[in-house]
Amino acid sequence: MSTDLYGIRVMALEPERRRIRLRVFVTYYDADEYDQALLDGDASFFLRVLWDEADTRFDDGGPLGEQVSLDEILDEDWVDGNTWLFIERFEAVTSKNVPFTKTDIANLPTRHYDLDWFTDEELLVQTDYDVWVTDPRWLAHLRLGQSWTTTSYPTQADRLRPEDAPFMPDPRPPAATIDVFAVDYDDDDRAGAQTAAGSAVSPDGRWLAVASGAGELVVYDVPGWTERLRTSSGVSASAVDWLPGRPVVVLQPQAPASPSWAYDMDAGAVVAAPSQRWLARSADGRYRLSRSADGTVIIGDDDRTQQSPAVNGVLTAAAFALDGSRLYIATAGDILAVDPTAGVIAETIKKGYRSYASCGPEPVRSLAVDRTGRYLAVGGKEALTVLRLADGDILMEIPLTDAFVHWSPDGLWLTATQGGTRGGKTTCSRVGRPATTPGS
Repeated sequence: MSTDLYGIRVMALEPERRRIRLRVFVTYYDADEYDQALLDGDASFFLRVLWDEADTRFDDGGPLGEQVSLDEILDEDWVDGNTWLFIERFEAVTSKNVPFTKTDIANLPTRHYDLDWFTDEELLVQTDYDVWVTDPRWLAHLRLGQSWTTTSYPTQADRLRPEDAPFMPDPRPPAATIDVFAVDYDDDDRAGAQTAAGSAVSPDGRWLAVASGAGELVVYDVPGWTERLRTSSGVSASAVDWLPGRPVVVLQPQAPASPSWAYDMDAGAVVAAPSQRWLARSADGRYRLSRSADGTVIIGDDDRTQQSPAVNGVLTAAAFALDGSRLYIATAGDILAVDPTAGVIAETIKKGYRSYASCGPEPVRSLAVDRTGRYLAVGGKEALTVLRLADGDILMEIPLTDAFVHWSPDGLWLTATQGGTRGGKTTCSRVGRPATTPGS
């Protein structure tokens, strides 16, 4: 039998306002972090504990139990992807016995494992939360003062609003997962040939190109994800991009003195590569972000005008909005929006970027802006996240480390290729999610 982790009590119930106040008691103490349990919290926990008493397998249950099956509530991916359809938001109201002292530990009540309510609850770590649901039906099975124990726990739920849903990828599971490069785990000398150095979607959305650290180039069609090209470029540890308006994939080596390499998918042949280098280019080719020999970041346009935004720290990733009106850059833990025409920083999107999975600011490997210009995908050290640019809020987080992320120009796909994982694992997620629960 599973061990109960928390006790729950209904302290206030207002179905007409779609609000419930829950007191959450910590009942299981085997880790140093229990005194902080759920102080930050996650909406997934509240969906799980509300479902506990709505389970239709026992007694009467409720509408929430009729809407969400046992298999769904036990599936972490399903809960993380769908919690926002049931839980609108929550707030911690007040806490007790935090921090938890050595004296508090010594005075803990006896643990109970028989599903009966525990005694001396005033000695337990506890927090009251106001929780707002999306529909009063999800509270129909509850009453004031109702108490129960639970084995539920928080995971990492998406934090969407209904208006975000049509533009969000659906990665649980992705529509396709591709192992791009053959892996021989016994041959450490070939690790570069087995890992991805970069990836990019073509301007017309027809092709996905992935290059290995040893210079192998593989191109897949979109959305069939069928391999159309596999060849050796001879360019090691290359950055991957496409020429604006042309089906020509370009591999740029890290060494400044080494020549770039290009392949025309329509012609089916290697072609002359551009002499210039860039870190990012706008879709129409007007703007090009590059770095001078002394490390200065430069934005050049088709009139040969150059701007140098005042960027502190090392630039680690950059991407233009589809219309070229904004350039987003990641540097020194910050994500900034730059006006490419004036070459000035327009705003700070995220100060000290970190995913929920990380303990502090983390480096960003890649950035990608969606077709609408309202959402930014971030390939970070710990996870792939999607931000709402209007407020910088993280809407969703997927455990893909060090990923090269790309939104297809038509807005239908988000691809992510893990740079530090052997096999060049690439996930392809369809964009567009329902904004309401089935049957609503």
